[in-house]
Amino acid sequence: MRASGRTRRATVAVVISGTLIALLTSVMGAPSASALLRWTTYDAGRTAQIGVPDSQVLLDGDGVQTLAWVAEGEILARRSTPTGDWSNPVRVARIDGQARLVGAVGGAGEVVLAWVESRDRTTAVRSASYDGDWGDPIDVVADARSTSVSEVGLSLTMVGDVPCIVASTGSLLDATRPRQISAHVFDGSTWSRQVDPPQISSSPGTAHAFTSGAHLGVTWTQDPGGEALVAFLDPASSQWSAVTVLDTRMPVASPPLLGVTGDAVGSTGALVWGAFDAATGTRTWRYALTSQATVGPVTDLQSGLANSARPVAAWRDGTVWIAGPSTDQESRVWGRGARTIDDTLATPGLIANSTSLAMDGSGQPLMAWMSADPGATVVLQVAQRIDGKWMNGSEQTGARAGGVVSTAIPTLLWQRAVGGAGRGDVVVTSYRDVPLGIPSVQKLRVKGGPTVTVRWKAPADAAGVTGYVVQVRRGKQAWKTRATLGADDRTYTLRASDGTTYRARVAAVGSGERSPWSAVKAVTTPKKPKDPSRR
Repeated sequence: MRASGRTRRATVAVVISGTLIALLTSVMGAPSASALLRWTTYDAGRTAQIGVPDSQVLLDGDGVQTLAWVAEGEILARRSTPTGDWSNPVRVARIDGQARLVGAVGGAGEVVLAWVESRDRTTAVRSASYDGDWGDPIDVVADARSTSVSEVGLSLTMVGDVPCIVASTGSLLDATRPRQISAHVFDGSTWSRQVDPPQISSSPGTAHAFTSGAHLGVTWTQDPGGEALVAFLDPASSQWSAVTVLDTRMPVASPPLLGVTGDAVGSTGALVWGAFDAATGTRTWRYALTSQATVGPVTDLQSGLANSARPVAAWRDGTVWIAGPSTDQESRVWGRGARTIDDTLATPGLIANSTSLAMDGSGQPLMAWMSADPGATVVLQVAQRIDGKWMNGSEQTGARAGGVVSTAIPTLLWQRAVGGAGRGDVVVTSYRDVPLGIPSVQKLRVKGGPTVTVRWKAPADAAGVTGYVVQVRRGKQAWKTRATLGADDRTYTLRASDGTTYRARVAAVGSGERSPWSAVKAVTTPKKPKDPSRR
């Protein structure tokens, strides 16, 4: 891994929920206005039937996507262009045993991958980076003291232009290998282990990393007592802040305590967790905002979330967004901070804990989730909040349950079910920031009466088109909208006057947008013949 002198421009938030749903948001490539995203699906190519826990997709600061996955004995990666073309797969590392790819961060042209791999009778945490080409893998934790790759917790974040890793190592079952939490900072050539966070018990839960200004935030839970804790590391001085106890009702088995990287400059962060009341058997979801190395007031959500929910969270422009399944298996979405939002989305057939959440360029939330229809067909759905309303943006059938791997605006990586041990082919659904296609008026036809019929042809790329608007100009009058028609309509007829020129133009509409107008066609109706009896 090599140091890079380029300034990273991407802000990355990672949220782990359920099996693995990693959320990555980027300032680059996102739309700048609040318009419904139009999605185009294309295959990233068959990639040895990768599994959900074994893959990452990342949009770096140069607008290039990186897809990485674990195949048999290898970690592979391929890069894309902003237009969606993919390079041939490149081997990043050779793996002797099992491996689990669990993180990716990126900046301007540089990508950092981290994974856990089995090694003899233990495990190791390793990483590799791309900065024009892939460097040799290096150790982060040479001996993670765990009996399997699934026992190791690992998360990454960027503090300024410095990659940081937080690892939870040791064994959950073997008392001779006690659990530990360690923080690691990349110094340009190697990962340096920092002083361990203070006040860690002998049985901490999995830790999570996030960015709060110039500080690395680390959250974790620990028994006895069920404490939820957070501490902040200054990478420049290797000094930890005092530990803050967020809650005392968070046993290690609770859903994860989420730390969410802040806004575009990473000056703030957010914490989300669910406190369990053993007396009532209910879980109360709470959040707090952070600024540098301090934690703000703790606020409760009147959530209605199911006790078993593992919500996802995102953060943008002073508002933390939280989404998850409610007790009636719909979806609840909250925005707290600069704005207060409490929405319920109708998500019939919602598959528990299959939700991913991201933010578009205007600071509005975008959700993706899996649902199953009565015929048990799994459907991937996307919705976006625009002007206070949720609008469906995409629907893909044949998805694999739990197969929303990651979201990197404007890309959603998911898996198409193909059977066989819960595996699937990789499919990338990507936003294309182009206007709707423009229809073309073929001709205007005059018939007796008289009437004028406008006939048009659909645009060559009709993706996202839900209908057409027809405008007509009579003589020297202003343009007037005469009809709004469906996507399958291709003609419109209006009553006309004799001896009058009519001009017509057509535009495509879809998802609150309108295409540019077509070229104008004109026709003049015949003058009415004079009545010979009036000579």
